Formats: sequence, structure tokens, C-alpha cells
Amino acid sequence: MAWSADGSRILFSSSSGNFWETSLARPGDAQKLPFGYDAQDIAVSPSAHRLVYVQGVTNTNIWRLDLQASPPTADKLVLSSRQQIAPSISPNGSKIAFQSDRTGPNEVWVCDADGSNPIQLSSFGIKVTGTPRWSPDGRWVAFDSRAGGEANIYLVDPLGGVPRKLEIDIHGLACRVGRTTDGGSISTMMRMPPASRYGKCRLAVATPCNSPRHTLPIRSNHPTASRCISFVTRDYGA
Repeated sequence: MAWSADGSRILFSSSSGNFWETSLARPGDAQKLPFGYDAQDIAVSPSAHRLVYVQGVTNTNIWRLDLQASPPTADKLVLSSRQQIAPSISPNGSKIAFQSDRTGPNEVWVCDADGSNPIQLSSFGIKVTGTPRWSPDGRWVAFDSRAGGEANIYLVDPLGGVPRKLEIDIHGLACRVGRTTDGGSISTMMRMPPASRYGKCRLAVATPCNSPRHTLPIRSNHPTASRCISFVTRDYGA
């Protein structure tokens, strides 16, 4: 954030990395500036003819590891100049759902198992959308988003279409989504208002017909076990 030289305007960067300018006389009419994507830490010279800022880019890609090779070999699978994370492989192994900001905001995407033919499944245009998970029958992809200002779970056809919000009364506390093994319900991890530094977690379970089934408290550090099928690497640049 920085003041203009005459003190009448303030320049600032948003969480998306864009630069904005607002007048003190009309603070509600902020204007996005036509430069400065991935920008932060702006400074304006006293003469008002120059400004400087920091531009940083994070590149995160999804890799595939061949465990049958000797030694095991890894290669990039889903990549772009931006970030792609949270991979989820379809039950039949033919598709991969993932989260990416390759078009600017975070959205949910799906591609073929070899990383080709990416299709955008969501278009909310906000920063917090992602964590896709396949249904066991492969008919749906569930994901979470804060579209509208409150965290909710959505279902979308992996072939495309309009995402459908599940009407679960969680008051903006949802943070991660998963499915039970039989495909009959969707589980959501919620973080309750913390009474201590670590807070408490609660698991909410809802049926696909949108009616909550039950909630139960769980330990936030419960052990998990899984087999690795993909991973991400992150490169930072400035």
C-alpha cells in the first residue's frame, strides 16, 4: 500500500496480485490499474512520476511417479506457468481432477490421465475454490468454494456443466471435502471457533440429496494412511 504524492489517493494490491487505486473522496470507487499482476509491496516516488513494486510468481506442478520402474522415475504430468495442486484420480484411472490458477483465480479442472485435454469445471472467479474429489462411481466431482463469501460444497459433472451447491448449514466453516467409500455420503472437515491455539475439528457428513446426516467431533491429529499416486513440486520466482 502507498500514498500518492499529493495525499489524495491510496494505491494497494489485492490478494489476487492486482493493483488498485482509490480516492479518499470516493473510497467506494476503487479502480484496478492495468499493470502489476502478481504484485505486492508498492512504493511511489515523491515526484509521483515513478513507482516500484515486487512481482513474485509461484509455479507448482503435478508429477507422476512410476513405482514399477527400477529405480522409480518421475515426470511432470499436469503443468503450466502457474499453480496446479490437489490432484484426484478418477475411479477408472482415465481422468485427473485438480485445482489450478492458470487463468487467474483458483478453479477446478479435469484432464486426461496423461495430463492432456484440460477442461475448466468451475468459473467462480475467486481465490478460494478447489480440493476436487471424485465420487466412487465417477459421475461427479465434489469440491469446496467460498463463492458468495461462505464456504460450501459443490458437485459438478466431470464432462462439464453448472456446479450445484449442496445446501448444508455449516455457517462458513467448511474447509475440506471427501467422500465415503460407498459413495452414499460426503464428508466435510470443519474448523470450529478455536478455544485454544489449535482449535477443534468436527466432521460433518451429508447425503448427496443435500440433507445433513450427522456430525461428530474428531481429533485434528488423527493418523492417516494412504498410497502415494501423485505429488506436487513448487518453484518460487521473483
